[in-house]
Parts: sequence; structure tokens; C-alpha cells
Amino acid sequence: LQMGCVLFELYDKTRLIKKRLETQTQFLKQTFKTIVPDDLDNLLYGKTNNVAISGKVKHLTVIESDIRGFTQLIRDMSAEDAIDMLNHYFESMTTIIRRHSGVVLEFVGDAVIAFFDEEHNGKNHANNAIFTAVEMQRAMKDIQEWNRQRKYPVFEMGIGINTGDVYVGYIGSEHRMEYDAIGSTMNLVSRIEGYSTGGQILISKSCKDAITKNIDVLNSFVIKPKGYSDGVEVFLIGGIGEPYNLKCFDIDEVPHTLEEPVPITFSVLEGKHCGEEKYPAGITEESKTSATLESDHVLELFDNLLIQRSDGQISGKVISKSEKGYLVRFTSAF
Repeated sequence: LQMGCVLFELYDKTRLIKKRLETQTQFLKQTFKTIVPDDLDNLLYGKTNNVAISGKVKHLTVIESDIRGFTQLIRDMSAEDAIDMLNHYFESMTTIIRRHSGVVLEFVGDAVIAFFDEEHNGKNHANNAIFTAVEMQRAMKDIQEWNRQRKYPVFEMGIGINTGDVYVGYIGSEHRMEYDAIGSTMNLVSRIEGYSTGGQILISKSCKDAITKNIDVLNSFVIKPKGYSDGVEVFLIGGIGEPYNLKCFDIDEVPHTLEEPVPITFSVLEGKHCGEEKYPAGITEESKTSATLESDHVLELFDNLLIQRSDGQISGKVISKSEKGYLVRFTSAF
């Protein structure tokens, strides 16, 4: 009888330990899935043997999105609020990307980098990437409303997309390794994204050529990113047709003519740095999202400006030139 009681007690303790281990394993599994790519998670849990630990070349479509003017937007926020706002944005974008079988590669500051490949999307990876990007832009309305309710800054997002060969694998040292993708395809998508303004989706010609569904091309133009002496043709996308049938919201408004020009000064941003020279100008037309500037200083398409006016500062990007002046699309106000 005494031996039976001892055995029963051991059994009960074993069962309790097993239950605790199962709970801890499930917790570790869920936590691990949030910090590693899907293919490594699948390898560790025996779902696949096909993981590029040593690296391989993949033909895929890459998305890079970025919040316009984020550094300036958060300069007066507490660290807690800034992280809360950014995590909510990341959660929304990640949910959309994963829903369409995209792989979130990394977060770089406020940027999201993801890819769509044949392994997860079949040969339609470019189509799925465009569809995902349109959904991401449409989701910004809910994100903006969420921010307003918490008195957080309201921001916009630009997106660049490129298709090509990418070196994918684990890069680093024996002390730290990261799953990463490198190559000219990755470099170019980052350059393309940098030319986008809030609400825009810009794609490369290689991405456009890979798309098998109808897309709404609003405009095309040649950009001159660093390292590309001949320029690069990009296309502004407004939506994608059947079977997706989804369009971006039309956020651009036609500027209305002002009775009197509003005097301002502006500086030209060079990379992340604001030029010291300030130039006088006048705003002759304005809407909530853009303005027409008259200035004697010669500006180039896609120049980034920091505009000083009596009611604050506005950052913007030159998107066109005409007899009226320079049309500047606002990217953030602070």
C-alpha cells in the first residue's frame, strides 16, 4: 500500500512536470515564431528540410515600405508612445503581408521589408506583392484613425516594389546570425521606395513585366538613384484588376488658388540632412496634401524640401514642374 502511494505521488508529480514543460514549450515556440523567419521555424519543428542556411539565389518580388518623416514626427513623443504607435503600425502591416503568403524579412527603423517568392506564392509572386501593397495603403486610414484617437501624429507611408534575383540566407558570425537578403534587387527597391510620397506605390519595370494581371498605371517616369547613371523607369500604381479588384484610395487633392501668395522659406534636404541655405518662395496654390511653390531657386524633380511657414514646418517632395511653379506633395507636418 505504501509503495502504491509513492508510485501514485511520483506519477502525479511527473504529470505536473510534463504539463509545465508543454506550457513552456508552447510559449517558447510562439515567442520564437515572432523573431525568426517562417522557414527556420519550420526546420526546427520538423516541417521541412529545405532551408537556405548556407544561402541560395531566389527569384522573388520585394516590398519595402517606409513612414514619411517619421524621425521628425516622434521627436516630441515619449519613448513609450512612439513604440506603441510603431508596433501598432507594424502589426497591421505584418498581418496583411502574412495573409498573402509574404515573408517579413526585417524591420529597419520604421521601414518594413518583405518578399514574395515562388515557394510561398507560386509564379504569381509579383501579383500578390502588388495586391498586398494596395491593401497596405488602404489600411493606413484605420491606422491614422487609431492614431487620432490616442492623440498620436497622423502619418503616411510610401512603398517601393522590385522583382529580381536575390541572395537569401543566414549571414553573420558564430556569435550572431541573421536571415537576410542581399544584392542589387534589394538595393534598387530601397532606392525606389525613397522616391515615393505618402500613399504611393512605385514599382520597377522588372516588376511590371512580371505581373500577369491588369494593373492601374497612373504615371511613369525615370528616376536617377545613386549608382544608376542611365536612370531607372518606375511606375505609379493605383490598383490591380481581376481577381483582386482593389484600388488605392485617391488621397491627392487639386490645390486651390490662393487670393494672395503665402510667403515661406525652404531648405533642400540632402539625404537625411537639411541644407543650411534657405530660399524665399511663395505658395500660390494649396490643398491638404500639396501646394504649388513659386521660387527663383531652381529645383529638380523629387527634391525633398523642408518648408518654414508662420504656422510651423512642413516637409515635402517636388513631384512636377509647370508654368505655375513647383508642385510639392506634403510628406509630414510638425
